[in-house]
Amino acid sequence: MDQNALQKQTRPLRRLIAARLGIRARNLRRQLSAVRRHVPAWMGRDLRYLAQAEDMARHPKLARLIDDRRLSRGKRRLTAQMRDMDRRSRRADWWLDIGGVIATNTVIVALLVIGVLVWRGLL
Repeated sequence: MDQNALQKQTRPLRRLIAARLGIRARNLRRQLSAVRRHVPAWMGRDLRYLAQAEDMARHPKLARLIDDRRLSRGKRRLTAQMRDMDRRSRRADWWLDIGGVIATNTVIVALLVIGVLVWRGLL
């Protein structure tokens, strides 16, 4: 598999990552560093293999070492997962997580204040 064929295969995936996560880059290697925080570990491994395959495809001898089955399976899994991602729901989940953390910390601080007041005999 040569470099141009591989880039043609990964171009739709790169566009999907840009559309769903808002991360744009010239190749998968550059997108990978920013995407890694936003996706599960298995997706990171598949993306890392695709990026490595893009690099390997530049060299004729290394291009023969690319596992086409693993490449197509990873591309298929990533495309399916990325199509299910929604930036709006991820943002809403993030805000709910922040609200939960703030509520939990507020309850803990209130319990500590009440505990100190009872311990000091003021309540």
